Amino acid sequence: MNETDRDLRVLQEVELGLLHQFDEICRKEGLRYFLLGGSALGAVRHGGFIPWDDDIDVGMPRPDYERFVRLAPSLLPPHLFLQDYRTEPDYLLSFAKLRDNRTLFKEKIFAHLDIHHGVYMDIFPLDGGPADRKEAEKLLKRMKLYRFSLLNRKTRYIREKSLPASMALSLMTPFVSRGTCFRMIDALCMKYEYGTAPSIANWHGAWGTKEVVPKELFGEGKPMPFEDMLCPVPEDYDGYLTSLYGDYRRLPPLEKQVSHHESVEIRLPSKQEKG
Repeated sequence: MNETDRDLRVLQEVELGLLHQFDEICRKEGLRYFLLGGSALGAVRHGGFIPWDDDIDVGMPRPDYERFVRLAPSLLPPHLFLQDYRTEPDYLLSFAKLRDNRTLFKEKIFAHLDIHHGVYMDIFPLDGGPADRKEAEKLLKRMKLYRFSLLNRKTRYIREKSLPASMALSLMTPFVSRGTCFRMIDALCMKYEYGTAPSIANWHGAWGTKEVVPKELFGEGKPMPFEDMLCPVPEDYDGYLTSLYGDYRRLPPLEKQVSHHESVEIRLPSKQEKG
C-alpha cells in the first residue's frame, strides 16, 4: 500500500467514525436513513467503501432529516459539528454535513470560505417527487438556478462550469438574498410530500433526475454490511443502483477508479488520535 492509499484509508476511517456517531443517534431517536449513491454501491458491491471513494452519503426522509438537524447539536460529542445553511452564514449548500473538527479536508472551491472544513459525511434530505420525468426535470432546473446563484456569490463554481446560455443569463437577474434562495430551494424540494408522492427524490444528488425513483425502490430499507456496521440501503437496491449507474456490478476502467473531491489541504489524525 503506497502513501496515497494509506491516506485515503485513514480518511475513510474518520468518515466511518462519523457514520457510527450518526447511526447511534438515529437508532436512539428512531430516525430513518439510507446509504445513498456510492455508499450504497460500496455496501452492495464491496461490503464497505468503494476502494477509491473518499466520502459517505446518506439520505433521510424529510421529517427525519429535519428532526435530526434540530436534535443533533445537543447530542453530538464536542469534536463533531453539524453544518447546514442555518448554522453557518457562509455555508452555501442546501443539505447538511457532519464534520470532525479534529481534522481538515479543505475542498478547492470552498477553501476561502469561513466555514468548518473538517472531514465530513453528507446528509441529504429525501423528498417526494412526481411520476412524470419532465416535471422532475422542470423542478430540478428551477432549483439549480437558486443553487448556482448561491455558489456564484463567493466561489469560482460558475467560472469552472460550462453553463447553458439561458442559465447563465438567469444568474444576471436582480439580486436574490441568500435566505430567499434557500427558502425557494426548500419549497421546491418539498412540493411533493415524502411518503404520499409516487416517487422519492434526492434533489441534491449528483445524478439529477436519475435520483428521482419510484418509492417502492426505497421501501423500508434493507440492512447491508458496510465495513464493521450494518446499514440500511434502499430495499430494492438493484433497481435503485441500476437507475443511477446502469450495470453497477461492472467495475469502471482503472483511469476512472479515482477519488472525486478536489482538496487543497488535508490534515488527518495520527494513529494515536483516532477513535
